[in-house]
Amino acid sequence: MEPRLCDVCREPYIAKRLTSRFCSAKCRQRNARSPGVAAASPQQLPTVTTTEGDEGPVCARSRAKLEAAGRLDTWEGAVALQLAARLDAQVREGGMGVAAIVREHRASMEEALKGASVAADPLDELRERRDRRRAG
Repeated sequence: MEPRLCDVCREPYIAKRLTSRFCSAKCRQRNARSPGVAAASPQQLPTVTTTEGDEGPVCARSRAKLEAAGRLDTWEGAVALQLAARLDAQVREGGMGVAAIVREHRASMEEALKGASVAADPLDELRERRDRRRAG
């Protein structure tokens, strides 16, 4: 697992569970005694940076689709790539909340590709031609 920031002391630590929020029993107890401490400093999600060589399958497909539509350099495209990278990371770690990220990614891709003329995929064209021959 990747390092997280403790909700109380803001120090990085390696979580042993997906739901952990504190680096130690001391911080957990400190939060129990004054619950406003953790609420006052929410954990910031790290920015996910990827290059074409180290990205996962969702990020790679999203990048290809955005490039084909000419929308990779838009802010909507950047949001979609961030969500795709986060989705790849969640799936690798077995984390919860994958469905929520999938919904957000789908919505951001639709927004990024809205009004763009996407070139047809040659494989899709071959499938359509095959299906027409089989039907006719």
